[in-house]
Amino acid sequence: MRPAPFRFAGATAVVTGAAGGMGEHLARGLAERGSTLLLVDRDAAKLGAVAASIRSSYPDAAVTTFVVDLVRRDAVDEVASEILAATDTVDLLINNAGVALAGTFDQITMEDFDQVMAVNFHAPVRLTHHLLPLMRAGAHIVNVSSLFGLVAPAGQSAYSSSKFALRGFTEALRNELLPRGIGTTTVHPGGIRTNIARNARLGGNLDEAASRKARGGFDRLLTFPADRAADLMLEAVKNRSPRLLIGWSATLPDVVARVAPLSFGTLQRHLASLSRLPALLPATLRRGAGTGRGGASVEPKPDGVLEGGLLRVDGVRIRYRDEGAAEKTPVLLLHGIGRSLEDWEGLYARLAPDHRVISIDLPGFGLSERTAGRYSMETIARFVLAALDTLGERRPLHVVGNSLGGAVAMKLSVLAPERVRSLVLANSAGFGKEVTLALRLLAVRPVGRVLMRDKSRKAAYRTERAVFYDRAFVTEERLDHAQEVGRNPVHDDVMLAVAGHLGTVGGVRRRWRTELLRSVAAQRKPTLVVWGDEDRVLPASHLEHARTAFPHAEFHLFEKCGHMPQIEREEEFDALVRRFVADADTDHDAPTHQGFRNV
Repeated sequence: MRPAPFRFAGATAVVTGAAGGMGEHLARGLAERGSTLLLVDRDAAKLGAVAASIRSSYPDAAVTTFVVDLVRRDAVDEVASEILAATDTVDLLINNAGVALAGTFDQITMEDFDQVMAVNFHAPVRLTHHLLPLMRAGAHIVNVSSLFGLVAPAGQSAYSSSKFALRGFTEALRNELLPRGIGTTTVHPGGIRTNIARNARLGGNLDEAASRKARGGFDRLLTFPADRAADLMLEAVKNRSPRLLIGWSATLPDVVARVAPLSFGTLQRHLASLSRLPALLPATLRRGAGTGRGGASVEPKPDGVLEGGLLRVDGVRIRYRDEGAAEKTPVLLLHGIGRSLEDWEGLYARLAPDHRVISIDLPGFGLSERTAGRYSMETIARFVLAALDTLGERRPLHVVGNSLGGAVAMKLSVLAPERVRSLVLANSAGFGKEVTLALRLLAVRPVGRVLMRDKSRKAAYRTERAVFYDRAFVTEERLDHAQEVGRNPVHDDVMLAVAGHLGTVGGVRRRWRTELLRSVAAQRKPTLVVWGDEDRVLPASHLEHARTAFPHAEFHLFEKCGHMPQIEREEEFDALVRRFVADADTDHDAPTHQGFRNV
């Protein structure tokens, strides 16, 4: 379990690299929050000036400075001893100091390489080792990695090695320290506007022209304000976030690293001008393939199951989950708009013993790539059918859909009635015009684009809070995942496309839902419709519309439940679904199912 929120007031904080850039802003932010400061840097004059300025602005702040060159291991050990002598406790350690190095591996010397590793990796490790005995439950460690701790472009062999190493160290440390109540955060800044490029070390074998080019290319990445980055870091500490990505130049490569790792060639070729990434990455991700040398197209790779929980369907890579025995009755789980397969997390273990359970991140949602062309209910449903074909599953399915997933489930039944045995529709789209204002505004594309720009923790909280009646379900883990999903570079475009297809600012479009409900009702398949009585996305009044549209169906209303009954009423929902599916398996040719419950 994650420790309680960090309390800055009265905490003792050690910050390295505090004489400028993010380190200086971190020190000021900590002073403003009432922390005692132990500031470390190699530049005595600048460090002294920062300390004097903080004391002037915050007269009650206790500030102690330590001058050290972190390249030298003996100096690191010595400054650690000085810190141990100056305080009995360390509540927050921020290993922020770092140095850049320009040059390809054959342009730098081993001395250059070792110096970068010393400052960026060995110094944080040694300081952590020395100071950890002073850290008690409630303490926190922040290690500042980099964009280049997510991807490793040409010309950054030493720097990337040090930052990947620091990332791995911090992730391992988190698993070791979390049971002791000590939190950790790995920070991956993108291009932060500091002097790191100007102060970068140069490979010993670089000539003057190459040096200028390397510095200039690196400097062009640095656009994000350092003070804003520092505020985000302190907010991450407060919330005990295990990882923080700062700026789109970090978030986009992170998504590429997860979703389309083979696109790194494109990323590396354009890394010197990352401002072009928004135009480059969506095109790459849409097709699920990179480009060859000189921009030549690469032959499409065959569809099939890939490693890492991925599936290639029609050339598009999507995330999927397939559990249970292949010979068991198949159940397909479909999530809602802007969501992911994690929305079914509690059901896999419950359903898998008796069924083959399949779920996917619909194209463009979760961590999946998007399809080319226009989005519609039909194109999404046909893609789902293609995904099932790729998995070799062509038997009649029980399809369980939440929100948008419910409408997709109904469309599957219309397009391929022989492949859908029964429908479970949880707070499904399609039964009424009313929908939350947020989705109606997304249907107005210019307004939607403005709204989608907000990727903050607060925005993620608002979104998650809207789908649950009980705020206890808005966990830090769900917020972390919501932000991760929102960083998918195709997420915004797909959200806007689907929202525009489904509705207008006035609500859900009448034509598609009227035609869909009429076609599904004519099939009279076993259907279970459930709703949460406190749904703020699609109101529970839609359940009455469902009764009218599907007189053959079964119905259930969950009390004190929002838009996600499969999460908020997991056990109840699972029992209903398993009982319903068992009945449908027993007599799936029965022409009708009479309504059984309305709690």
